[in-house]
Amino acid sequence: MKQLSKILILLLLTALIVIPPMLAGAVNLSLARSAQNPAEASKYYEMAAKFLFWRSDLYEQAGLQAFADPPRAIQLLIKARQKGSLHPNGQLSLGDAYLNSGETDQAISEWENLLNGKQETGQISPRLALVYHAQGQIPDETRVLRQWLDFDKNNADASERLGRILAAEAAPEALPLLETAAAASPEAASRLAGLIATLKTSQTQPAYGLTLCGQALARLDEWPLAEQALLRAVEAQPEYAPAWAWLGLARQHNQSANALEALERAIQLDGQSAPMHAMLGTYWQQSGNADKARTEFDIATKLEATNPAWWLALAEAESQSDLPAALTAYSQAIKLAPQDAGNWYALAAFCVENNVYLDDYGLNAALRAFALQPDNPAYMDMLGRAQMGLEDWTAAEVIFKKALEAQSASSGFIQHYHLGLLYLQTNRTSQAKFEFEQTAALDPQGPYGGQAKKLLERYFK
Repeated sequence: MKQLSKILILLLLTALIVIPPMLAGAVNLSLARSAQNPAEASKYYEMAAKFLFWRSDLYEQAGLQAFADPPRAIQLLIKARQKGSLHPNGQLSLGDAYLNSGETDQAISEWENLLNGKQETGQISPRLALVYHAQGQIPDETRVLRQWLDFDKNNADASERLGRILAAEAAPEALPLLETAAAASPEAASRLAGLIATLKTSQTQPAYGLTLCGQALARLDEWPLAEQALLRAVEAQPEYAPAWAWLGLARQHNQSANALEALERAIQLDGQSAPMHAMLGTYWQQSGNADKARTEFDIATKLEATNPAWWLALAEAESQSDLPAALTAYSQAIKLAPQDAGNWYALAAFCVENNVYLDDYGLNAALRAFALQPDNPAYMDMLGRAQMGLEDWTAAEVIFKKALEAQSASSGFIQHYHLGLLYLQTNRTSQAKFEFEQTAALDPQGPYGGQAKKLLERYFK
């Protein structure tokens, strides 16, 4: 009997020790499940894990809910791993937390381990591909994209990205991949049409095909890949001048070495080519050397006097120091292509931005551009600026509002800004304030939004 009493007392003491923590754990678990936000839930899950020591999976839950606090998420998910309770989804989130903490190598390590184990492939592949792309690690990105396509053969994103990479080699495999991507949406079809057409071009001359691919990739803002394609082109045919010229511009864009040397090599190979001189002029223009740019564009106009593009380029270079010479060059471009609205727009922009020749040329040029493309909001806006420069406030206000109606709601910050300037100059301060506020809201990080904020601070404090 005494022995039984001792056992009962021991059981009671055990219950008194064990039950309160269990109750506390259950309460915290319930609070975690009903929490109003993830951060609160994370704290309750962690408390529950401490009381319910056999529920090590709760540390993982706490870590998953702590995504807004990456260091805390890392700490909790590592603890879950140490207790043998980190599942693939938790490891995926651990990689996310490392990435958000700036620990990219750790993130890659977690994701690569999952990918090697063929776990969460559909979630891991886009993450790894994006990180490797950002780091310029093309071989690793290519490997991941191939694994992604092995998992999901018709994935449009993976097909497009791998297709672009392979286009830098003019590889036949690139074409079907890009066609798969283009079939996914009208936007993709429009975006990739040029590169697809390039890959369908005869590849009997490797340097020519690779140069076309480089140009097409540059138009897609894939400058590192463009540089690779163009380097392959000059290696395939060292005497092919266009490849050297485009390689020079790609190197300049990528801030790679020997950009000028590549362009000078193009001139050595084909010094009588207007495009070669124009591209060297573009190099100097982007380098801030207007004098050398003007010299090269002038040579291009002499070699190919009927091409309005060279006259426009010369006009832009001349506008830095010689306004009459710039006007002459713009006028020549228009004379050569009077039905090209872009030429008229360029002349109007020159007059408006330099506040010159508005009466004689600027307004007429803006009207001609608008007449040729009456639905183009950019041309409407330029017409309004020309009218505002001549203090035709009523006409300018009408056309600015018309341009605003032609834009999407999120893209009208330019027109809002110009309306604000018009109202400010005509002493309609409340309307000006409204337009500048709209500009700042729609373009918070851009130049128009920044200027609008300065005007708001200066005039409406």
